[in-house]
Amino acid sequence: MQSFEIIKGQGGVPKELAGRDHICGLLFYLPDTQASEVTEVKSFGTYADAETAYKSLADAESEGTPTGFGYKVVLYQIKELFRLQPSAKVWVKIASCGSASPYDDADLTLVKDLQAASGGECRQIGVWNGYSSPDTMGDVQALQQAATALETIGTPCSILYASGGTTTAWANAAGAFKRTAGYCNVSWVIGQDLTVGGEAAELATQSNAPAISALGAALGCVALAAVNESIAWVSKFNVGYDKVGFVDKKTNAQVGSANLDTLDTNGFIYLTTYDGLAGSYWQDSHTMDLATSDYNSIEAERAIDKACRGVRTYLLPYLGSPVYLNTDGTLRADSLAILKNVASQALEQMERAGELSGFAVEIDPEQNILANSTLEFVIKNVAVGVMRHIKVKIGYTTSIE
Repeated sequence: MQSFEIIKGQGGVPKELAGRDHICGLLFYLPDTQASEVTEVKSFGTYADAETAYKSLADAESEGTPTGFGYKVVLYQIKELFRLQPSAKVWVKIASCGSASPYDDADLTLVKDLQAASGGECRQIGVWNGYSSPDTMGDVQALQQAATALETIGTPCSILYASGGTTTAWANAAGAFKRTAGYCNVSWVIGQDLTVGGEAAELATQSNAPAISALGAALGCVALAAVNESIAWVSKFNVGYDKVGFVDKKTNAQVGSANLDTLDTNGFIYLTTYDGLAGSYWQDSHTMDLATSDYNSIEAERAIDKACRGVRTYLLPYLGSPVYLNTDGTLRADSLAILKNVASQALEQMERAGELSGFAVEIDPEQNILANSTLEFVIKNVAVGVMRHIKVKIGYTTSIE
């Protein structure tokens, strides 16, 4: 008997998302012999696209060579990014970390070049420097300086950093690694998948292995999150690793609870598990800014960055425009109303999306714009809270009223 059958398949075509909150960058620092092979910035909308670009380079790498297998790590991180956020878009740049161990010659200011090549699209950039093991906060400082420079030209971004190093050094309460005022755009990811037989564990066991890290997974979670959401939200961001630990291949149990607390206090991001709950999760979403800062978390920084971008987009066309005054020199009510409405548009969109709890735009009508041609806006945002701690009181009672 004749037959005709059509079978619908999954083509792996990612859903196209509105906005640009899912657009990422990845900057990899490889030894000179590898970094020189690829210099241009590439953009990818799927892991398959990245594999086409880098697989031949990864296949040519061999265990035991001094430079190891950098492109295998490149592909691993990109794969993890798309695993957590299949609809992401990523811009990738390969740069040099030096010609010889300890490979500490990475020019971290190149994060600005990556952002420029993307046309300012990247909302979050992962920086992988796994061949290096910094012994100071100098790398974070350099990345923050680059982020501040990007902010001044209207292309702010959150930076997730991954490097080599040891939990012993990072968990030293009196050591060099501490949260620092103003380091609000940089987060340091030190967690790693240690699942036996997993790709990260296999890479980490090879000789001359750099620190692998779970940078791609962290970047994928940030790209998946709304700007107000913490990547430590348990019900939404299950990273899915069976065994977790750190880039020095220690498990959480080996590090110990006291040192885990110090790592958390010092602002690092790592993976954790919860008894009675399958999977693995981020312990928090810190930036390296002070814990008391308004911008002490990735979501706080991303939300304010989105607000800044939006306000700039709507207000910039009004630069150089006339502003009309009353006869007493105060700003006219109709001018104020127009400018407040323009400045509010992006914030209204964020409020409707649940990314802000509320906002207010204020313009002092008494300010003297004739004196210096400067009009000052005051914008107050009410953030969306994050429930980082839950406390439940439970017990027996003789009656319930």
